[in-house]
Amino acid sequence: MTFTPESLDFLFENRLQNSREWFGAHRAVYQERVVRPMRELFAALSPHMLTIDPEFMTDPIRAVSRVHRDVRRIRDGMLYRDEMWFLFVRLREEHDLPGFYFSLSPQGFWCGCGYYQAPAAVMACMREMILSGDPLFDEVLALYRTGRYQLEGEKFKRDRYPQADAERADFLNRRGISMSLESHDFSLLFSEGLADYLTERFDELVPFYRMMNRAERLAREAQIK
Repeated sequence: MTFTPESLDFLFENRLQNSREWFGAHRAVYQERVVRPMRELFAALSPHMLTIDPEFMTDPIRAVSRVHRDVRRIRDGMLYRDEMWFLFVRLREEHDLPGFYFSLSPQGFWCGCGYYQAPAAVMACMREMILSGDPLFDEVLALYRTGRYQLEGEKFKRDRYPQADAERADFLNRRGISMSLESHDFSLLFSEGLADYLTERFDELVPFYRMMNRAERLAREAQIK
């Protein structure tokens, strides 16, 4: 089942109403037009994603987000998100790991690879890989230069690598990192071709994923020593 305009209409109206009563009255729309296509898309992608990393968690119930916000963290009174997403990621309790993601909202959709919160030790290892000329970063840099993806992640308040060129400095001067593509192509979002499109994008991002996994491994090895 594909997403439809009704999928986005629900996300918009549900957040606007901000009402448990309204959500309850429209729960069937949420399940059928939002949750079901999210889980089916995740399931359709899973066999290919396991060829990228056989340790990915592929339970769609666990991987797909909920529209409800965590009541313990609500400060603005908004009970619901207007965004849904899923993640392909390994499971580990110590900290977040890099993964691939897809999200949609009334404004469009996003796909990418990276961290929600990258550990400082992992980022330090990534910087060392870049500064030492690791071949994996050369592949990542080639993808960066296509302009299809933008780097995301909080930057340091001042440039800590003034000797680096602008492209490398964009990677080096971040506390966290991901590479993301934003699209407002709703005809694609509502089409059967979305899974193939995401497969192509995720394949492009494999060098970035491998670079971050190597940084993870280096950080663990340094901790053991």
